[in-house]
Amino acid sequence: MADVLDHALRTLADNLRHHRTQRAWTQDDLAQASGISRRMIAALEAAQNNVSLSTLDHLAQALNLTFVELVSPRLSAGTGEVQRGATLWTTPHAASQAVLINTVPARHGTELWHWHLSPGEHYAASPDPQGMMELLYVLHGQLTIEFQERTTHLHAGDSLTYPSDQPYTYRNTGPTLTEFIRNVTH
Repeated sequence: MADVLDHALRTLADNLRHHRTQRAWTQDDLAQASGISRRMIAALEAAQNNVSLSTLDHLAQALNLTFVELVSPRLSAGTGEVQRGATLWTTPHAASQAVLINTVPARHGTELWHWHLSPGEHYAASPDPQGMMELLYVLHGQLTIEFQERTTHLHAGDSLTYPSDQPYTYRNTGPTLTEFIRNVTH
């Protein structure tokens, strides 16, 4: 697991540094444009920090990139090559993780994720840009999704589509590992 996360962090570090220097920006310039601290950017460029998906969104927007362009190995999307996926979120409980499996060009982009949440774990998401949608499919266990005005409970075999331009939280309130597929379109 550590090797997979290390590879994803190195890919992120390389992409972040590459796109920042292409714009002739310093880390301070990127910090100002993204609202992310220079210290966090330096740690990410050194592949030394696990990062929230929201932070990655802010960095991608500041660099005028899609999320996928920031985190994927360059030249990987749409090449016809087999993709292994990149673990981009994890907790100290190694079983909880989010893996970006692949991406395909769409109007703006489509992401395919494979998530695992251990019992009692959660992930609180910041709102995505307006117009983004998510499609979830629960493979195993149960998934609770908390929105501002409602809570939805999904079990293995259930799916849900919703606009992701709102705050939401994935939560495993069950006794076993929850496994689900997440498809994001923008």
